[in-house]
Amino acid sequence: MKNKLIKSRKYIIAFIAIVAIYVTVSGYINADKYDEITTMQREYTATVDDITVGIESSGNIDTVPNNHTFPEQSFVETLYVKVGSEVKIGDELAKISISDLDELIKKTNDELSDANAALSQANTTRDLYLKQSQNSQTGIVEDSDRIYYEKISKLDNDLVTINSNLSAYQTELNNTNDKIAILSPEAEKINLEITRLKNTINENIIEIGRLQAELLGKNSSSGEKQADNKIIDQLQSELVALNDALSTLINQASLNQGTIDSLQETINANLLKIQAFEDSITEDMTLEETLLIEQEIVKLSEINKTKTTEIDTISFKNEIANKKLEIETIKKKISSIQDDVSSGDETDSINKKIQLLQNENIQLQQELDNLLKDQTIANLEKATLEKDTVIGKINAETKLKTDKSTEIEKAKSDRAYELSQRKKDLDFADYKSTQEVKAMNENVVKAQREVTAKAKILEEFKELKESPILYAKNDGVVSTVNYAEGEQIFDGKPLLTIGELSDITMKIPVDAFDIGGIEINQKVKIYVEAFAEQEFSGYVSERLLVANDNGEFEVIITIDPTDAFILPGMKAYANIIVKDKPDVLTLSNKAIFIEDGKQCVTLKNEDGTTSKTEIITGFSDGRVSEILSGLSENDVVVVEE
Repeated sequence: MKNKLIKSRKYIIAFIAIVAIYVTVSGYINADKYDEITTMQREYTATVDDITVGIESSGNIDTVPNNHTFPEQSFVETLYVKVGSEVKIGDELAKISISDLDELIKKTNDELSDANAALSQANTTRDLYLKQSQNSQTGIVEDSDRIYYEKISKLDNDLVTINSNLSAYQTELNNTNDKIAILSPEAEKINLEITRLKNTINENIIEIGRLQAELLGKNSSSGEKQADNKIIDQLQSELVALNDALSTLINQASLNQGTIDSLQETINANLLKIQAFEDSITEDMTLEETLLIEQEIVKLSEINKTKTTEIDTISFKNEIANKKLEIETIKKKISSIQDDVSSGDETDSINKKIQLLQNENIQLQQELDNLLKDQTIANLEKATLEKDTVIGKINAETKLKTDKSTEIEKAKSDRAYELSQRKKDLDFADYKSTQEVKAMNENVVKAQREVTAKAKILEEFKELKESPILYAKNDGVVSTVNYAEGEQIFDGKPLLTIGELSDITMKIPVDAFDIGGIEINQKVKIYVEAFAEQEFSGYVSERLLVANDNGEFEVIITIDPTDAFILPGMKAYANIIVKDKPDVLTLSNKAIFIEDGKQCVTLKNEDGTTSKTEIITGFSDGRVSEILSGLSENDVVVVEE
């Protein structure tokens, strides 16, 4: 390969020499002719070629580095290569100093033990966190579920109780309705009889009034009798009012009979308790025990006193007695005045009628009082009151049932919202836990990497103790040597770097204006200075989007495989193709001129004459242009210089 390149260069040099001799000789031969020519003509031929527009720059050839080194902290004893050395796989590169290896092996063993301890701690921390996190979430879920189900269970039990109460109240209402249905006919009869008695009493009172008026007429001659009769009229009116009031009180007392009976039962029960307390007192009791029993007796006696007062109040006992006393008093007054007013046979007859009516009213009033005391009406009123009470309870329980049902629905709605929020919270907790676990896993991985690295270094130290030589891992050229003999290797800086000749790259700078038009895998034409006009191909493999100190952006180009012996450090030029138009008719831009706004050329005819010809151009790279019309391939265009 190298011999071929040398031969090619010799041919090129010979060709250039021949051309130079020809030009020189021709110059001498045609010297006279040149003197006669006042202007020179340059010819340009229209040819079919490719037109490429690209971004041009230059740089140096480089190779993909392959680092070779000893473990850190080890010492270089001998170097077998230097920068620029060509090496093959397996060649010896350097020798390590084994005098310090035992100490390094011991130190690395300790570091490996520490790394294993750190790995164990990282694993323990992660596992403990996972367990605690799971237990915490499980506890939150269980507490929430327990509270919800306890609440729903209580509400369901409340509904069962409410439904049971409603059923009992409905039964009670049905019984009360049955009782009312039984009592109503008899009570209606009694009410009709009461109405009849009241009407008869009132009619008798009216008749008594009429008779008294008649009696007054009979005795109109006496002013004193007239005054007495007026008094009688007033007393009769008062008597009617008192009778009505008495009937009302008796009726009201009858309506309260159920409460009165209940209060009386309480009084009777307390009397039995008092008797029992009194019987329980014995001579061998302490004073304190006796006082306690007497206090209970006093307390029950006070309760009975209060209940008795309440009975007297709702039975209108005193009011009824007072009304009856007032009625008897008025009756006596009327009777006394009537005795004074009465005189003669005619008046005696009227007085007797009045007396009979009054006696009849007394009898009727007694019947009325008895009817008003009849328990049928009181029982009916009591049953009606009980019905209203039961209906009130049913309404209250129904409302309570509605409230409980609403509360259950709200609890379920709240539960659905809580579950939704719980999912979000658990998702967030899972995310947070995942992030925490991720960080812990990274710590575990980091610790594991440290263990692996230390184990690898330890193994390398042990292997190096057996064979302390560093060998080449690939063919190539040594591009860097970072240490001298006797120096210690440290982390991050390899002993040396071997560039692989099969993987050639170059780095070029481009302007900020051009970097936006460059993309990865974009095709590139490359010209290496050492290979004259030979063209190489490649592609953009990387672009660095941070400007260097000169404000330029660097682009890495990978050169396609070639047989040419391209070496690191060679100068090269790159044309990153932006637009490429192949196989088009082209002409140098120097041969084209503008006249009257038209593109023109001076065409050389076959007979040697020239003529101006209009052309139309297309794509151009700045040096040559595409000819769309006006010329054909191999047409010659001249330019006067």
